Amino acid sequence: MTIRLRIWIDGSVLTKERLSFPPLCVDVFQGPHAGLIIPEVEFKDDEEMLQFVAPPWCRAEITEHDGLTGGNLARIAMLEPGDTAQALAELLQTIAPTAL
Repeated sequence: MTIRLRIWIDGSVLTKERLSFPPLCVDVFQGPHAGLIIPEVEFKDDEEMLQFVAPPWCRAEITEHDGLTGGNLARIAMLEPGDTAQALAELLQTIAPTAL
């Protein structure tokens, strides 16, 4: 299933497609954030979480990363296009690949 989302946050618009591959939802961003892909998975309990094997294309755990909140992504989207790309690139450099 694919859902197209347009989200208004702090006076800015985030546009993304949400793809469903249970148990994953994958957000594919468009516009100023084109190329940013964030998979998300929710678990009903700790046992389900421990049994989950992340796909090999998942590179880092970002649950606690404040830079990838909707509000921060919206602020980045409000920058000039070249500045948006630079800010997003700098943000992504702060995310170290982790074993999942």
